[in-house]
Amino acid sequence: MSESEKSVALGKEWDFASGLSVGLVRGFMLAISLFALASIVFTGELEPFVLSGTGMFFVGTAILCLFLAFLGKFPAPVATTPIPVALVMIAIAQSLELEGRDLYLTYVLSIVGCTLLSGLFFLGIGYFRIASFFRFVPFTVSAGALAGSGILILLMALNLAGLDWRPESWDALREPMAFWKALLSVVLGVVFIAATRIWRYFWVLPALFAAFCVLFHVGLILLGISVDEARAAGMFLNADWSVTLWPAYGFADLNTVAWGAVGGQVFNATVLFIVLLILTVVSFAQLELGANMEFDWNREFKLHGVANLLSGAGGGIPGATVASATLPNIALHANTPVTSIVMAVVLLAVVALGSDVLRLMPLPATSAFLISIAVPLITEWLLNSRKRLQRAEFSMLVLICVTIVIVGFLEGIILGLVLSLVFFIVRLSNVRLIKSSVSVRERASHKIRSIPEQSILKVYGSRARIYQLQGYVFFGSAHTLANELNESLSGDLNLSCVVIDFEGVSGFDLAALDSLRAFIQRANTQDVRIVLCSTSDKLAQEIRRDFPPTLVDNVTWVASEDDALIEAEDILLDVYESDIAEDPDLKDLVRLSTNAELTQHLDRQIQFEELVKDLIDWVETVEYEDGEAIATRGETPNGLQLLMAGRASVVADDGSTLFQCGAGSVLESASAVEEAISTVSIVAEGECKTLVISPPVLARLDTEGNQLALRLYRYVLSEHAPVS
Repeated sequence: MSESEKSVALGKEWDFASGLSVGLVRGFMLAISLFALASIVFTGELEPFVLSGTGMFFVGTAILCLFLAFLGKFPAPVATTPIPVALVMIAIAQSLELEGRDLYLTYVLSIVGCTLLSGLFFLGIGYFRIASFFRFVPFTVSAGALAGSGILILLMALNLAGLDWRPESWDALREPMAFWKALLSVVLGVVFIAATRIWRYFWVLPALFAAFCVLFHVGLILLGISVDEARAAGMFLNADWSVTLWPAYGFADLNTVAWGAVGGQVFNATVLFIVLLILTVVSFAQLELGANMEFDWNREFKLHGVANLLSGAGGGIPGATVASATLPNIALHANTPVTSIVMAVVLLAVVALGSDVLRLMPLPATSAFLISIAVPLITEWLLNSRKRLQRAEFSMLVLICVTIVIVGFLEGIILGLVLSLVFFIVRLSNVRLIKSSVSVRERASHKIRSIPEQSILKVYGSRARIYQLQGYVFFGSAHTLANELNESLSGDLNLSCVVIDFEGVSGFDLAALDSLRAFIQRANTQDVRIVLCSTSDKLAQEIRRDFPPTLVDNVTWVASEDDALIEAEDILLDVYESDIAEDPDLKDLVRLSTNAELTQHLDRQIQFEELVKDLIDWVETVEYEDGEAIATRGETPNGLQLLMAGRASVVADDGSTLFQCGAGSVLESASAVEEAISTVSIVAEGECKTLVISPPVLARLDTEGNQLALRLYRYVLSEHAPVS
């Protein structure tokens, strides 16, 4: 492709060569598709006006494609009335109790009103920036709408071919023309489907359609049957081919419109927009994925609103970008506005030529084309969904589909949304709110405890339970949570404290807090202390709202999990003091149960004291005041330090304590070997003293005091939680 054939404007690449070639063929195919849709929309009493109805489809689609091609995000959009929306248009026609031209004009103005109303709704969504709210349309609803549309299109295509599911209509097939019309429709439909699956070229379907139309007329000539005779036998649409395709009405016709009936279509127009909205959301999501392009949905909705207002002003149809018709332009290397513009020009050219082209299209070709559209919809969205969905979700999809076919689109969509909500609530209620459940024995705080306190917590640790919550707390899941918490009170754990950590909670329903308050009240009656941590101000306020005064003192509020663990440990130590006051022998039992750990700790302390005694002549000591920095993250420390006396805390960037260090702890072990940047900050808790071993000192130890250096290495490596 030469550069002269390409240019860039409006942020899009204008490829005239590919856009022209692909646009011509796809424009012809779109014309066939719109004529087929118009053939089933303008049916029954409206059949004589199918030509003007087709003009509405052509002009409206051309306006939508042209406007969005210039200003929309996607370079080559195909924007028209989706098939499900066309079926809602049929329901609007069936709701009008009129006849003849009065029915036609009232119906046409009703559709124009639906187009204008859809434009206003689209504009409102974009203007108030609520487009993201509609991203969450359940798959079962959108799939059910498309599958139901496929079934309805198939039934209408068969009816157009002269086939009906009612047995009393089967006698009509004994007529030769009726039999051949039905047979040709079905066989040609199967050929269309098979051919498009075997050959993936975009021109296959329009080429087969055009070829059949030519062969059909050749067959009529060979059989000596005129077009008028074939039309009388039902082989062509029985329309008034003398009228123009556009405009669909004149100003003089407005006096004969039943405006009351037009105004009464507000409800049906809203239903039409809801269906159009759902399909537009699905298309936007598919376009973002298929085109690897992120859209500003609010802007696109506003543009679709203006496009529909323009279509309505031109006497056109409501519509939006259809992903299934748009994405092929990428595969065809024709993702350029030229493609959409040429497609629109083809439609307008057919309108300008009048009925000479459309009147020669036989009904078997039209009905076969509709069959080729309907079957893939049913296959893709109904049959193939069985493999992708669970049984309950697939059953929901089938129910939505059946409701749409038997009752109507609005009823099917409402049913789908209600079922999706119920299904969501049931599933969410089965999701565990409790991320983890451990005791203080398994998860200790970072606070340094004395050996006696560690012994007590080792024995009493199972009496304090920590529950970490996750997700959204609503009334269904909260009930399950309360049941599990209540079981811990009634079990054999003999709890003294329960910690509930809300850090992982994304939100909560106010009604769900009743279950939590009931648990706290029950815990109070059993003298079990409750510690709540990481609660937002609003959540804490709502939990406190209905607290009786006797309950307030039983609940402790802390900012972090470590603070909660410290509080739980303090509660257990208090419980121990109360227990030994009643049974002094309990102290000996606790001491004996942790004798091995105590011996190990004392041995390590002796080892540390001997090491310090031997090192004191080799190194220097540093004293720190309360709160003074021993090491600062991102800076180079003095070297490895051994905490000789006092305590220090390792702190996070926000100032919270990660864990504490006591006498004998190793600080910044990596700095003894080389100059390393501190990865944490360490501050003194009260006055403390450290022994500093810099890399030069360690090098001198290696050469002059080799045995002492080895003892130092062994001690550092045996540290349970080295800070480096």
